[in-house]
Amino acid sequence: MELKSFIEVQPDSHFPIQNLPYGVFKPEPSAQPRPGVAVGDYVLDLSRIASAGLFDGPLLKGSDCFLQPTLNKFAGMGRLAWKEARATIQNYCHNKVEMLVPVEVGDYTDFFSSLHHASNCATIFRGKENLIPQNWFYLPIAYHGRASSILVSGTDISQSQFLLILVSVRGQRFPAGDSPPSYGPTDMLDFELEMAAIVGPGNELGKPIDVNKAADHIFGLVLLNDWSARDIQHWEYVPLGPFLGKSFGTTISPWIVTLEALEPFACDAPKQDPPPMPYLTEKRSRKNYDISLEVQLKPVGLEKSCLITKTNFKYFRYWTLMQQLAHHTVNGCNLRPGDLLGTGTLSGPEPDSLGCLLEITWHGQKPLSLNNGTTRQYLEDGDEVVFTGFCKGDSYKIGFGTCSGKPFDQSYMEIFTCHRPDQRKGRHLESSSSRKQILATLSQQETPNPNRRQFTEFLTFHRMGMLSAKTLEISSPFPFSKKCQQLLNCNIRISLPFTPANPTNKIRIAPLIPCLKSCLQPADATPKIKPIELKTVSPAQT
Repeated sequence: MELKSFIEVQPDSHFPIQNLPYGVFKPEPSAQPRPGVAVGDYVLDLSRIASAGLFDGPLLKGSDCFLQPTLNKFAGMGRLAWKEARATIQNYCHNKVEMLVPVEVGDYTDFFSSLHHASNCATIFRGKENLIPQNWFYLPIAYHGRASSILVSGTDISQSQFLLILVSVRGQRFPAGDSPPSYGPTDMLDFELEMAAIVGPGNELGKPIDVNKAADHIFGLVLLNDWSARDIQHWEYVPLGPFLGKSFGTTISPWIVTLEALEPFACDAPKQDPPPMPYLTEKRSRKNYDISLEVQLKPVGLEKSCLITKTNFKYFRYWTLMQQLAHHTVNGCNLRPGDLLGTGTLSGPEPDSLGCLLEITWHGQKPLSLNNGTTRQYLEDGDEVVFTGFCKGDSYKIGFGTCSGKPFDQSYMEIFTCHRPDQRKGRHLESSSSRKQILATLSQQETPNPNRRQFTEFLTFHRMGMLSAKTLEISSPFPFSKKCQQLLNCNIRISLPFTPANPTNKIRIAPLIPCLKSCLQPADATPKIKPIELKTVSPAQT
């Protein structure tokens, strides 16, 4: 019998009555987080349904699992409880809510399971003669990610922790030629198109999960963006895998789509050669899901986004969700409700099916052409990346909504660099806050980074999308407000030490000018203060 909802649902909605994905939301900013289910453009408040006693089945009656601020307790109750809730859900809706991370993620593991992605990465980083490692075909390779930096899609970057994380994406970068590695903000920020399984019931320490029972331990799936700093990753990943190049932030979509909702779209997974070991051999057919996936990139300053990737979950995953989970526990490792298992980048064989800019641009060698002649090698300030995923049924969709993120906000700078004045003509003060948003130059400078725009005898604040670029002569009094001048003056004069062994030193200025817009006066305003006098001091004076 065809399922119908008393709530009007548009045919192209990701959330028809057949889906019922779980999430956590706030009906208003001051409210407490609570579990909910999406139906069309509305959210069913499960805490209200539970408080009214409408969950009256044997497993959920009297349970407080929907009175929690996360879904961990409900996820840990298992498949029978999930089915009972699915059959009961009805009534009480919201259409304007704030979505949150739906579970408390205790641990995050990211796998490496796309044959095409593995092959492309091996060629880019190690050359055609270095093929995919032999072990890749025998076990699901993974690394342990950072659970503390997992963020929900659509986070308002300018008002969130996300801003503070991403402006600090810096580390040691891959050396050029015979030079030593450099240190600083990444110039190669990338996305990775992935999905992820949310663990339901866990397992006790020392008791592995059988691959044929692994599906009972998977609550559902979400979209996942594994943000990556390629220049940092390239230098650090041998021999133990990614660290600072990935740990700064991971974005997931807010709605968890259950395996039951995806069951009509199950399909056979690709054949494995060589055959997997017995503990990874599934008695029933190996299962993938027919999920269409797309990546849209909206370049900063443009109104329209560009479709840059179109692929499908069913084609390109060598290792299934069940094999990944079983392998994770084969040594006795215990999983817990809410743990996150990333699938790995979902790349296909065609140029329009690649899952990251590393592959799309072949590590920057083939720039990607976008709208209005814009090109990208890697992400720039203010670019917005949006993932979508859905299954197409008869007259309905089972969707995941969107997984979106915008890497940087131009209203924040936190690090200044001072070079020894005797190394270059004149003095130089450079903002090295991530991705070169703000640059202040007091003299000519030669730099190995061609992407950094240089200005002579000018101070420039550039905030894309919020303020037009303002170029001000340094020889004239600065048109800053008093508050802005005091912040600059106070922080810069703390000290600018240097040593012969390390002529480049950094001073942390946090938070420096949280909102430049409120501090800057119009360019034609009458100057009210004198220029800031920059002073370099020796270590003995600090």
